[in-house]
Amino acid sequence: MERKADGGAVGFARGFFQGMIQEDLIFPYPRLDPAEAEELDLVLTAFRRFAADKIDPVAIDAAAKLPPDVIRGLADMGVLGLTVPEEHGGLGMSVSAYCRFMETVAGHCGATATLIGGTSRSARRRSSSSQ
Repeated sequence: MERKADGGAVGFARGFFQGMIQEDLIFPYPRLDPAEAEELDLVLTAFRRFAADKIDPVAIDAAAKLPPDVIRGLADMGVLGLTVPEEHGGLGMSVSAYCRFMETVAGHCGATATLIGGTSRSARRRSSSSQ
């Protein structure tokens, strides 16, 4: 990490806006442990199948709302709580797995990604406050 004149560290984002690209802070791209990567592949496969059958992004944008059966289906898959610890009813995945999952979701439907992102964040907050 680069140092500022006052001796403090400069993070990637601050350095970036100051014209310093500190590749050692972002590369190599985080790798998932093999067990989590396998679980993520299963979740992604289920999501892709569900999305192809049930999520019509054009219709969702036109109606400006997600159909209840889509929301129910996402909940049944467990993707509304990807990073919530398993003991609180979530899948307990890492933030890296969550980001990779959200890349796929957002590539299919932005509204669905927004729903999952919002519910995952509030679910994480609720589970951490109950500890």
